[in-house]
Amino acid sequence: MSSLDDLAGWESEIEDYRISDIAFKVPNRVSLDSQRRIPKLPYEVPIKLAELMLNDKRLRTALEKKLEWDLLLEENPDMGPDHPDWTQKPYEAHRLISKFSDWYAIKVSAPHRIKVWEDCAVGIAFSVLRGETTSVRSEQTKSYIKDFYREFFSEEGDH
Repeated sequence: MSSLDDLAGWESEIEDYRISDIAFKVPNRVSLDSQRRIPKLPYEVPIKLAELMLNDKRLRTALEKKLEWDLLLEENPDMGPDHPDWTQKPYEAHRLISKFSDWYAIKVSAPHRIKVWEDCAVGIAFSVLRGETTSVRSEQTKSYIKDFYREFFSEEGDH
């Protein structure tokens, strides 16, 4: 069985989970109703996910491809599926990151199944890859989480 310290086998583990009875019994406890708001997760959840992705060669390459694509979209905001560069879209990189994020959510027992930890972690990883911050564990990273994801994360979490 894979772990956060040894990622070997994570892909087969998430595939086994996805076809298991357990996967279909886990409730999707996401609510947009302010009275039933989901518990906040600790900052460590997206920070550790970003760290794991950056430290794994295959996942880091996927992040780099995703970042290249995002930069291309920034340069060409009107680009759509009919644009010749659309074929450069790194579908496999997106899938790999998403699949790993699903596995990570199971490993850390995240109390809900939303992709906010993936979005946040990818943003953190991008800031490292762009050289905007030196480490996923910098104060800039915590400020980024506070500024953009305060509804979902806090210093200690509350779950």
